[in-house]
Amino acid sequence: MRRIKSRERLVFKALSNDVRRRLLDLLAAGERHVAELAREVESSPSLTSIHLGGLRRAGLVEARVDAKQRFYRLKGDGVVAAQAFLDHLKNGNGAGNGAKRPKLEPARGRA
Repeated sequence: MRRIKSRERLVFKALSNDVRRRLLDLLAAGERHVAELAREVESSPSLTSIHLGGLRRAGLVEARVDAKQRFYRLKGDGVVAAQAFLDHLKNGNGAGNGAKRPKLEPARGRA
């Protein structure tokens, strides 16, 4: 059995958590401050930061630091790469059909 690649594992682990999916949904509306996100998901800022770190490692969000405050936004290419992989599966293009699957590695140098 083929091992799941590291990036794929991180993306699916990030998406398997309800709080992380809710954070992604909130960030779809635009950049948000950690404290604001924490209030929205009814969690502490520190636990919210841990969840956001998982999303960042998966390539789904990125952070911007302004003084001592941290703001997060969706990382477009990471989300697009994850969507392309899911579309690949949805369309019946699995490896058993000989289809080449898209990579989850986001393009370098793009936000």
